[in-house]
Amino acid sequence: MRRCHDILAGILETAVRDHLIPSNPARRVNLPRRISRPHTYLTNDQVAQLVAASGEHATVIALLANTGLRWGEASPHSGSRTSTRSDAH
Repeated sequence: MRRCHDILAGILETAVRDHLIPSNPARRVNLPRRISRPHTYLTNDQVAQLVAASGEHATVIALLANTGLRWGEASPHSGSRTSTRSDAH
């Protein structure tokens, strides 16, 4: 819900800047507090079973599960340039 509110608030803020509306009504909304839930992690045996059942994707599943990388960090980005130590400034 918070993400939807933030998107709508951003759209309405643009309308305010463009003088289409006088103020942003979304900024006056009090959102409910976020409810924190305990994290659930796979056991080593569960990871091994998942990797074994992943077929051609087993390598990437093992990489993600064992390193903590997120999908965006592990997946190739088309058109992006990855910096290395030798060219970092």
